[in-house]
Amino acid sequence: MSAVTLSELLRSAPTGANSWQHQAAHMAARLCLCCGQPGHYQRMLDEHVRSTGEVPPIYMESGRVSDGNHRALAAIRCLVPVIPLESAEQSGERWLRDHGPVGWLGRHTGDITRSEMSWVFTDALMKLWGDLR
Repeated sequence: MSAVTLSELLRSAPTGANSWQHQAAHMAARLCLCCGQPGHYQRMLDEHVRSTGEVPPIYMESGRVSDGNHRALAAIRCLVPVIPLESAEQSGERWLRDHGPVGWLGRHTGDITRSEMSWVFTDALMKLWGDLR
């Protein structure tokens, strides 16, 4: 397994954000799927990394984090000097292990934005409505 250094990670902008500072603000506003509290999932991950000194692998493509923005942010906040990388295949395997064969909105762990939550709610209503027909 390969790795990326903290300094290399800091030089890369996260996917979907202009900077890691912007990404941190975005993560602080996301609602935890376990309790609905803003930023709770990221705080739990930060604490795990802080207590163990290890961060689970992230997947990078073209020099940017493609999967693992929460993990990368935890590594940055906890000053983990070397962050392990995973391949696209390993990333997919981890997703199936952690969430099962569901899409992003079907996850049972992690966090979600308010707009994503409206899609989950709409999808659930459409399924229910279809079952009632």
